[in-house]
Amino acid sequence: MEATAAVAAAANAAAAARGASLQLPPPPSRKEWRAVSEHHHSSRNPEDEELDNSKVGQSDERTIYEQGREPLDVDFCSITVDGTIDNDILQQQIHGVVRQRQELQQMEIELKAQMIARTEIMEIRNTYDAQLKEHVNNASKLQEQLCERERTIHELERKMEEKERELHTIKLDNEAAWAKQDLLREQNKELATFRRERDHSEAERAQHMKQIHDLQEHIQEKDRQLIDLQEQHRVAQETLMYKDEQLREAQAWINRVREMDVFQSTTNQTLQAELRERTEQYNQLWMGFQRQIDIDEMHLYYLIYTFLVWFWCICIMAFAGIAETEDCHSFNILYL
Repeated sequence: MEATAAVAAAANAAAAARGASLQLPPPPSRKEWRAVSEHHHSSRNPEDEELDNSKVGQSDERTIYEQGREPLDVDFCSITVDGTIDNDILQQQIHGVVRQRQELQQMEIELKAQMIARTEIMEIRNTYDAQLKEHVNNASKLQEQLCERERTIHELERKMEEKERELHTIKLDNEAAWAKQDLLREQNKELATFRRERDHSEAERAQHMKQIHDLQEHIQEKDRQLIDLQEQHRVAQETLMYKDEQLREAQAWINRVREMDVFQSTTNQTLQAELRERTEQYNQLWMGFQRQIDIDEMHLYYLIYTFLVWFWCICIMAFAGIAETEDCHSFNILYL
């Protein structure tokens, strides 16, 4: 509706402008020119008039120039012809009158053209006003159609949004159903795998029970060996402690001898030789004892490490077999 009002206002402004431009100026007053003799024609003789006419040539002639079409408001201008005036002056006056006549004719042509143009402009304005009214009506109709189509578009958009929400809900339902199907498929696969493993578990359980029994016997044997090794290690530790005590006593004696040798370096050559011999003997004895102790410790550590690794592997295998068979009775037997 606002667009329709704007178009109507523009049309009214254009019509007012055209009306102002088409106002024609008022026609000027018409003038009529007359050429007469110097003396009034009523007081002249016919012979004098003929003489004057022969001199000036048509002195009696009255030339009337009219401007416009109306017979009213005519001004008369008289030109008095003097017989004594030169022909040059008359010729100039005649040329002036002719020029005025041409100007008036040109003005008449222009006024006629303005009248014709005014008629055509009025027709064009009427046509334009009719077209403008038609355009205004068409614009109002188009505006109504546009509003109706906008309402239809809004309604369709609302329906599309509802359909999209429904489609999204359906997609979510389908995705949930597909997820459930995938979950059921995975559960079926896991159940089939569990059944196959359970079918193979019976034979494996018997084999594992036999292995556990053998491992128990082997563990008992290794326990006995470990006890023996611990006893040997204890004896070796006692022997090492005894040897250490002897070595400390020997070192103390050597220290005492060295102290005595400091004071009796010139008189105790024999004692020094004996001391060197005993020192060498003790050193050799100590080195042999150290080698024996190192060998015994390495042997003991190797046995203990081997036993622990073997025992750990057996325990892992035993517990793995028990977990696969899911049989608590076998575990109780192994525990007992």
